[in-house]
Amino acid sequence: MKTYPLVFKNKLILLYLKSKSVETIYRKYKVSKSTLYRWINMTKSIKKFKKYDENEKEKVINLLCKGIPIKIISERFKISKSTLYYWQNRQVSNNTIQANKYANDLHVIKLNKTIEILRFISQVKDMKTREKFEAIRSLSEKYNLSLLCEVFHLSKSTFYRYSNMKIPSNELRDNFLRDEILEIYRLNKKRIGGTKIRRSLIERGITVSEKKVFSLMNQLHISKQTKKVNPYLKPKKNTNSKCKNILKQRFNPIEPNLIWVTDVTEIKIRSKPVYLCIIMDLFARKVIGNIVSIKNNTRLAKLTFNHALTTRSNKVPVIFHSDRGSIYTSYKFRQLIQKYHITQSFSKPGYPYDNSPMESFFSQFKRESKQSIDSISTIKGYKQLVKEYITYYNELRFHRGIGLMTPNTKEELYFKYYIKNSKPLK
Repeated sequence: MKTYPLVFKNKLILLYLKSKSVETIYRKYKVSKSTLYRWINMTKSIKKFKKYDENEKEKVINLLCKGIPIKIISERFKISKSTLYYWQNRQVSNNTIQANKYANDLHVIKLNKTIEILRFISQVKDMKTREKFEAIRSLSEKYNLSLLCEVFHLSKSTFYRYSNMKIPSNELRDNFLRDEILEIYRLNKKRIGGTKIRRSLIERGITVSEKKVFSLMNQLHISKQTKKVNPYLKPKKNTNSKCKNILKQRFNPIEPNLIWVTDVTEIKIRSKPVYLCIIMDLFARKVIGNIVSIKNNTRLAKLTFNHALTTRSNKVPVIFHSDRGSIYTSYKFRQLIQKYHITQSFSKPGYPYDNSPMESFFSQFKRESKQSIDSISTIKGYKQLVKEYITYYNELRFHRGIGLMTPNTKEELYFKYYIKNSKPLK
């Protein structure tokens, strides 16, 4: 069978459609009549799809959605059933996609609400039923109750049952104590243990046992501060006869400005040593002088001493106690001390217990500020940390050595009640 190009075939069909007879086309182009009739019949059999008006189409789809039978719609609008079935299937598919999208949007909204709820609650795991109820009740005005019950794994029936129950008085007190303990713990920047938390509660007028405080701290997952036990250090036999220990571990003077103690500690910032020199008045264990420096020398000791003088309005102590470091035994520093007629006292070499108040202060400072110290990258930042801690230490931190009072409170009580009756030693 002879094959013809498609362009040629279309050309002949177009001539026929323009009213040219098959006989005329046959004579001119020498194509058999049977072939021409076959091409013409194939052209007539091609279906021409009807285009529908969009408004009419939308009207028909709405009828389909309302459940009108396809047969009735087909007869009324003269539309084939196959076309109606096609439109119906497409509409169902579009509705499913929209429904899935809506469901996904609802899921995302739900997750965002859940995250927002959890920001208000410190923990959800291991919560008691009463605690879950209280948490849901506190948030119920802002969030959907069903969502809250789902987040806290508590059924609605349990929530409503607890709503109608009367809370026992011991639970109410425990809830109140937990809030107070958390507030005190955060106020002290997690540096405080159970004994001192109890002392703070007593100052607030809340009577509670230490055992109860530790029990509630365990429920709140608050860890108490642990004491670091220093190893015993045997003192060296060879001692300097000029450096005598006048203090002899008498750490409880009867009034301020009788005994000052001092020491220096070192930390590293970017692998470089930085030194902090402190002077403390033993009466109230109050820090009265502090200087931060990159050099541990006599100048550091003298600057710290002058800072203490300024803090104390130029009042000087009877005894000034330190270790036997070169900065305190140097000629220039001794000359400064002698200028104010102060008796200088020294610890035994290698025996930190002779200056245990200062050793204790540095130990507490490093332990309670460890995270802050580890994150410091500049001397300026270290100075700010030292200033903040000393303010906290003098004003807020309870000290066992002075009867669980703050240093400032101890001095205020002395000057308020005892200053008139006490006779200064100097």
